[in-house]
Amino acid sequence: MQRREFIRCLGAAGLGAILSSSLPSCSNKVERQPASLEDIAKIHGIIDKYEYGQYNILDGNLKIIHDPVSFMLLLDPFYHYDRPDHKGTCFELMNEAYAEIRVKLPDYHVMRASGTEPDFFFDKLGPYNQHYFLLLSYADPLKGRSYTEDPDEIADFVEQDPLVVDPSFHKVQKLSASHYDVYSLLNHGDYDVLDNSLYLETDFGFIVPLCPTKDGRMVHLAADYLSDSLLILGFQEKKKDSVFYDLNDDYVLRVASDDKVLSGFISILRNTRIETGSLG
Repeated sequence: MQRREFIRCLGAAGLGAILSSSLPSCSNKVERQPASLEDIAKIHGIIDKYEYGQYNILDGNLKIIHDPVSFMLLLDPFYHYDRPDHKGTCFELMNEAYAEIRVKLPDYHVMRASGTEPDFFFDKLGPYNQHYFLLLSYADPLKGRSYTEDPDEIADFVEQDPLVVDPSFHKVQKLSASHYDVYSLLNHGDYDVLDNSLYLETDFGFIVPLCPTKDGRMVHLAADYLSDSLLILGFQEKKKDSVFYDLNDDYVLRVASDDKVLSGFISILRNTRIETGSLG
């Protein structure tokens, strides 16, 4: 994973002042001090109101452009990194929780992390290999440096058993008990301007999470030029691969009929006209 891929989710203009290095630092705190039950309750009070899903496309402003020459599909805007409202992708929720926790629990050093989690983003080599969350400790493992994906540095930090905070799935627990893996760490004060667009390869080369279902599955969005509607949805049970269907498949419509949130997503995707244009 390139550093730019990680940074792109971390610097919305609306969070720029909060993500800057001007907030309190705790790099001189003692490491390995266990989190108190009171602190864990405070963290849950912050993240339990968050809702994981691609809610911003429900605004109805989505445009979809298909370039049959480059086999690419553009969905714009797909993200809203500049509008923190406790709803969004793991990128967006990680950023909001990062900002809130740094203000409300200043004794912790908060690191933004990429890696895997045990239920839906568990496959290190496959399509379900990237999730974003926070790691809390009482010292700066990077000693002021902004970023690392060095395995040895990450292993040293993992041995300190930091606290995992995952606002997408409302989890707060020690890393050693979480079954999370860490690929990279981003420190205080490093951010960038974000792109709210999403590009999908129409040869089924990339999938993106859309929302969870009422019954606890994850729904993924992808594009396939062999599909009648070009867009396809995958339904993933915990610890399993997604099974994909055409957007207009009877199974998709049947599942959505009893799921208000999913139905809203499908309605937007089905009713948005796909334009043809060059994305080169």
